[in-house]
Amino acid sequence: MGKRRREPAERDRRLEKLAIEVLTALGERDATTIAATEQRAGVALQAMITDESLTVSEAVMVRRSKIGHREAARLRQLAAQAQNND
Repeated sequence: MGKRRREPAERDRRLEKLAIEVLTALGERDATTIAATEQRAGVALQAMITDESLTVSEAVMVRRSKIGHREAARLRQLAAQAQNND
């Protein structure tokens, strides 16, 4: 195989590797953003429950929230884990 044929193939491999790196970085960014957002939501829910003396049921109903009890528990758990890691 001549040099001219190798160069496009090598370039294609480099581009493929870089494309994978871009997509991986974006996926990690999205995961980090989601985790931070969910932790903030959990902290706010926990504040509604502890600081404002709401029940979980009342907290998920404020402003017609679109989360249920299970999601509220998960978000509060994430907030607690983040607090324990600080």
